[in-house]
Amino acid sequence: MKRIVAALVAALALVLGAGAVAQATPFDPTQVHFTYDWKPVDPTPVFNPVTNKMEYKLITSVNSDNGKSKVDFKNELPQVGNPDFPANPGDPIKVGVAATHLTVSSDTATSPLDKLSAGRYGLQLILTDNESGATATGYFFGTLTGSLGKFGGSVDNTFTDAQGNPLANPVWEVDLGNVHYKVTDFKYSNPGPSSSQVGGGIGAQVYVSGIDHVGVPEPTSLLLGGLGVTFLGGAAWRKRRLARANSCC
Repeated sequence: MKRIVAALVAALALVLGAGAVAQATPFDPTQVHFTYDWKPVDPTPVFNPVTNKMEYKLITSVNSDNGKSKVDFKNELPQVGNPDFPANPGDPIKVGVAATHLTVSSDTATSPLDKLSAGRYGLQLILTDNESGATATGYFFGTLTGSLGKFGGSVDNTFTDAQGNPLANPVWEVDLGNVHYKVTDFKYSNPGPSSSQVGGGIGAQVYVSGIDHVGVPEPTSLLLGGLGVTFLGGAAWRKRRLARANSCC
């Protein structure tokens, strides 16, 4: 009986172990394809009575304080991200994405230039995992400050939270399908004066990794495990019953 119980315990351990290992498949970034769609939005949401939700309205620019000059946001078309294995093993798997391009529009040619004291903006990101079709929407915010002109000026940027509080590095993470997405490492480049036709922009990195399912047995393994435990319990009960019967005789 002891040998039977020991064998069953060993077999049960193998079955449950196999169920966990079956889920531990290596993550292949070349099989990940996602679509990202950025849109500039007003940082203050408004109530939409049709959808009964608070929503962010699309914008095309932020204006200087006097309304004579502006910083234009280019609404990027949806793009597909295709991660690949990193050049150095162990490095994170990431894809650089452009969120928006910026240009200055101004006819102010002489000093004083047009002041931009609080050009708040938002960026909406619709991220879709192409394999599963799962999608999610994230929001990022910032404030542009500086001076705008036809031949001079400069524009600085500060990333913020939704309330306008400064952030060193915005981060948004979401699980879509079997992939974990992390959007962070935002970068800003300053657009030149209106006459220079030199644009700036905002970009970020999208990090991808597999969702860990290791340790979750398959349903078949759970069923076999349950049957094994039931059998072991029955064997132990029969052994105690036989012992009691022998003691009575």
